[in-house]
Amino acid sequence: MNRPEENIDQLIRAALGQEEAEAYDNLGEQSMIEEAFGVLKGRNRFITGMTVVFSFVFFLIAVFAGFQFFEAVETNDLILWAVVFMSSMMAVSMLKMWYFMEMNKNATIRELKRVELQVAHLAKVIETR
Repeated sequence: MNRPEENIDQLIRAALGQEEAEAYDNLGEQSMIEEAFGVLKGRNRFITGMTVVFSFVFFLIAVFAGFQFFEAVETNDLILWAVVFMSSMMAVSMLKMWYFMEMNKNATIRELKRVELQVAHLAKVIETR
């Protein structure tokens, strides 16, 4: 069973010439892993790299706090380690949400560039007529 995206891609290929269809095919969809590493290659690669590092650090803090929570005997210590654990996990969650929003932004930009390519091709075809 064909997905709607495959039908649209087939229609686009049919409307394009041979050379343009090959260029369109080379644009291909990225896998989730390619998108994740693609964020690290962008204009904000330093900031993105720092979010990955901080995510890992906050996760390690959360694991440490979790172990300390179960080792604590005083109520104040239990509360302290629970708050540290929850705060660290919230920080990890926020950093991951930012990272996935960057991935989404890159995917949107990629799609807009595809539309730009198609509009440029259409303008070229209209100009030659």
